[in-house]
Formats: sequence, C-alpha cells, structure tokens
Amino acid sequence: MRYQFQRPLQMDSFPHGINGRKSSEASSPKVVLEVFAGPGTISRALCELPPSKMSKLIILENDPHYLPYLHSLAALDKRVLVRPLDGWFWTSYTQIAEEGLLSDIKVEEWDNSLKRPHPPHSQLHFVASAFPPAENGEALFNQIFRAVASRDWLFRYGAVPFSGVIPDSFRKRATAPLTSIQRGKLACMVDATVHVELAAPLKLMEDYTVNFFPPRTRGKGPENMVAVNFKPLGYQMMRVAGVPEWDFVLRALWIHKKTPVGSSLKFMAPGAQNMVKYMDQSKLRLLEKSPRDLSMDEWSILMDAFDKWPFHPRDNALSDSVLTTDKRIR
Repeated sequence: MRYQFQRPLQMDSFPHGINGRKSSEASSPKVVLEVFAGPGTISRALCELPPSKMSKLIILENDPHYLPYLHSLAALDKRVLVRPLDGWFWTSYTQIAEEGLLSDIKVEEWDNSLKRPHPPHSQLHFVASAFPPAENGEALFNQIFRAVASRDWLFRYGAVPFSGVIPDSFRKRATAPLTSIQRGKLACMVDATVHVELAAPLKLMEDYTVNFFPPRTRGKGPENMVAVNFKPLGYQMMRVAGVPEWDFVLRALWIHKKTPVGSSLKFMAPGAQNMVKYMDQSKLRLLEKSPRDLSMDEWSILMDAFDKWPFHPRDNALSDSVLTTDKRIR
C-alpha cells in the first residue's frame, strides 16, 4: 500500500516555493499540479493559501478510495480540479494537457548560463505527496531528473520547481557526497540538474506513526519519509554533450563503481579507451579515480572527451539508455 501523509505541514515549510519567500518569486499565483494526493491531507493544506499565492490546484489520484475526499474538497474550493488519473504514467500528463488544464501555463526561457539555481517558473509547481512503493517509485523519481536535463515533460515550460514526500533512502542516495558508498548514478544526475533542500526539518518528519498511514506492523513497514524541494539549476551540463550520451556513459562506468575509470573505459564500448587522447593532458589523473570519487566537473571532462572521440556510440548504439520517451510518455 502507498504511504500517505496524515498531518498537515505548515505552508512555510512545504513546499516553500509556492509561498514565494522572495518578492521575485511571488509575482504571480501558482498553478500547483499534485499527484498521489491520497485523501488530500496536503491538498487541504495547499488550499489554505490565498488566491494571490495559488490560482489552481490540479490533483491526479486514481485510487477510488480517496476520490470522495478529494471531490468534497473540490466542491468547497473552486480552484481545485480532480482527475482520476495515475501520476505514474506520463500519458496522464498528456491527457490533462490535451484537456487544456495547462493551457494558461506559459513557456519561459531557461538561462543555461546561470551557475546557480534558476529562478523558478513563475506559474507552475509540481508536488508529489507520495511516491509509489518499490521499483515504480524509484523509476519515476530517477526519470524526473533526466527530464530536467532534457527539458522534457513539465520542464518544457521552463525551470519548474518540484517538491515531494519521499522515502529517506531516496534522499540519501540522491544527495550522497563524493566518496560515499551510497553515491551512484542517481547522485550524479541530481548534482547535474537540481539544487536540493529539505522542505521540512527531519525532526518534524521522523515519527512515522504520528505523520503517516498505514501504520507499521510490529515495527515493520515503510521507512521514514522526508519532505524535499528540488530547484532546477540554470546551467544544465548534461545538455552540452547530450543527455543520451551522459546517460550511456554514467551507466557504463557506474557498473564498475569501485574500478578506476581508466581501467573500466574498455568495458564501455569497443575502443573507448582511445577517448583519453581527446582529454586535456593535465587532467589525466582523474582516470585513476573511481566513479564515486569524480566531481561533476571531472565528469564533464570525461564527457567532453567522449564527445570528441570520433567513434563514440551514437543513435541506436545508445539505445540501452533509459529514455524518458519510453514506457510512460505517449
């Protein structure tokens, strides 16, 4: 069963981007797209925001047990629109777009020169009140960051901030620092695409029994949850060499996460060790490091060499990458 938050959070904490603490972020009311809303605990908290802060709340929830609670909220607040759709499927977002629910969202420029979090989209904010359990939730969580880099999905509108209540294990792997045994491909994708910050103190969220449903049974059950905000960065380094190329290289090298990069290049593609000829010779020492020790600047150096290597895999040869157009995007 999908966990659900059962205690409203103060809007100053989650998601604070909707409040717009800075005057530049509060210039227009937000359209909030909420998925996996459950009985609407966070939905109701969002409705406490005045019309000057939130103009519309679009809720996607396909569980028939929760829909009566959400429809009752929609009857009380004309800003609320409920659709019985599953937020896991990319086609659900196609459906609401075709219905015109996002027709008032403008496409904003994305300044790829900014070396900091991009000013958030002036209208749209995405909220996942829960994530599906196990692999489905992990798959969606991972692909969101790839969509940021490729400017797919909601990010075709610009630097849309997003917030979520996620398992703490997701957060730890997404923010794992250099040298950490938890660092992997996900942490690289996150570092390359977004700025991460807690939307509520860990202390506020740590008591699962008080905050979440269903209850644990004999101490067993879902892990602790955390509320997190993600702000897309201005400079998206993965767009430079290409998102499919980044995805291909990251996956190939992280398979050998304990092996020095220089020793594992040969497993990436035939002749891939020759890409070192296209590297700045003063940077060759990075080849002695394992993937978990590489900074994002060093990954960029590798990607530049991969891009310059004339025989690097292209097109169909990159098809092992997980594309955001697979499975859930129509």
